[in-house]
Amino acid sequence: MWLVGGPTVKEMKVLLTSQAFRDRVCAFIRTCISVDIDELDEAGVKALPKEKGVAFSHPLDPAEDHYAEKCKARNKVVARAVQLHSCTPDTCLKMVKDHQICKRRAPFLFPAQNGLRFPERYCGKLNNWNRWILCALRANHDMKINKCT
Repeated sequence: MWLVGGPTVKEMKVLLTSQAFRDRVCAFIRTCISVDIDELDEAGVKALPKEKGVAFSHPLDPAEDHYAEKCKARNKVVARAVQLHSCTPDTCLKMVKDHQICKRRAPFLFPAQNGLRFPERYCGKLNNWNRWILCALRANHDMKINKCT
């Protein structure tokens, strides 16, 4: 997904020299990308009940009362079910020298880049997601932040 009218890479490099612009970018990221469920660590996320078949459930009706609150509650259930990465030899683990590593690079981190501070991550095995996309699709997706280089 690309933002229409967004600055070019060259323009972003210049804009990111301003602390005010970096603060705006961080605020935008926090509204668009979710990285945790109630600040739970991996053990806490795994302790949440895992609902089966969430991808086959009906989406919430936006015309319902309190849609945003219902969507937030539903996102916890769906994020637990579809956004939690599990490393297995059949899916993502590969041998490097004498040990296995995840080819998806779990645990996931938000490294600081271009002077930006990203949302704190409490569970390194949760993929980044957008709450509105998750509420509508009920399927795994990964929101990435590309470097401005």
